[in-house]
Amino acid sequence: MGRFRFLGLTALLGASGFFFAEGTAAATATFTVTKNVYNGPEWWGTITIKNNGPTTATSFVVEFDIPSGYHCTAEPESVPPGATLSPLAGVSSPDHTVSNHCVFTWPSKTLAPGQSLTFNYSTDTQNFSAASNVTVTDTTEGDQVCNTFSVTKNVYDGPEWWGTIRFKNNGPQPSSNYVVEFDVPSGVHCTNDYVPPGAVLSPLNGTGSSARTVSNHCVFTWTNASPLAVGSSKTFNYSTDSQSFSKANNVTVSDPSTCEEPACIPNNEGPCQIGNPQACCSNFCLCLPPIGQPGPDVCVCAG
Repeated sequence: MGRFRFLGLTALLGASGFFFAEGTAAATATFTVTKNVYNGPEWWGTITIKNNGPTTATSFVVEFDIPSGYHCTAEPESVPPGATLSPLAGVSSPDHTVSNHCVFTWPSKTLAPGQSLTFNYSTDTQNFSAASNVTVTDTTEGDQVCNTFSVTKNVYDGPEWWGTIRFKNNGPQPSSNYVVEFDVPSGVHCTNDYVPPGAVLSPLNGTGSSARTVSNHCVFTWTNASPLAVGSSKTFNYSTDSQSFSKANNVTVSDPSTCEEPACIPNNEGPCQIGNPQACCSNFCLCLPPIGQPGPDVCVCAG
């Protein structure tokens, strides 16, 4: 298959054919990257993301890096339907990103909890195996804003029976209560022989140093840890009962405690104006005097 014989880009949103309404719960959808490969001879990569819920995403952004010195390209059929590629060095079809950092934005696409999206992208190199630092962010208007994280290292040292994961806090605020979830191969378990300082491993099938996770899904939870500042990274090791794999799969990092309502601009008795970046109320906000003390009116969500 030649350089420009590009396969159609397909969004796999399930085969049920049902329509899903936009979620209104005050929460942000979380995502897992379930496929991340690059086909060098064909000059394109494939990424699959899955919405883990709890809400439906109606707009989202996928960001990732390719090797330094290379670029994602905007040639015909190389940008997924409904998405935009940025930041570009120009506007004509041969143009490419200004650096090795690629941002694909879906401003209007519904992805319900449990559903996945697969897309292809093209670059100007054949010499790598997978995108790095892949992050997926729910930008659905009206949801809470939560910290996002990127996984910057994910390896397993079989002879030493342990793996290493590094993640970076992309903000918007410091994080002290974070959760890292991942899968090891089927039939393998994370062990309680070594647990990172300050973390708890779950779900376990027992107690003590000999305990193992009940399945190949491992959850490490840090509560009230030393704050991880925006832009800072944390590296930790974990142990398993296997020597026969290369890295963890389906790694997700979250901090539900950072979720908060975005600020909204008071608009008297009417629809909330959009602040930065989203409206704070699902219906109306009222400008009311603060209770029991003097001062300027405050915005109160009403519905």
